[in-house]
Amino acid sequence: MFFYLLAVQGVLKRWKRNPSASKTEIGVWRHWREASEENRLPLSAAEVEGMKQLLEKHGPISYRELFTK
Repeated sequence: MFFYLLAVQGVLKRWKRNPSASKTEIGVWRHWREASEENRLPLSAAEVEGMKQLLEKHGPISYRELFTK
C-alpha cells in the first residue's frame, strides 16, 4: 500500500503543477502498450477526486502538504 500511496502522491503533484497535462505526461495511462485516445486526455475531475480521497484517508500528512498550503 505504501508504494501505491507514493504513486498517487506523485501523480497528484504532477497534476497540481499542470492540470491540463495528458495522462501520459502525468505518468498515468491505461493499456500502456496502446497509444489510445484516453491517454491523451487530462485526468477527469472524478479521477482526481478519487485519488485525493484515497490520499486523504491513507496518507493524511501527504494530503495536507499538497492541498492545504
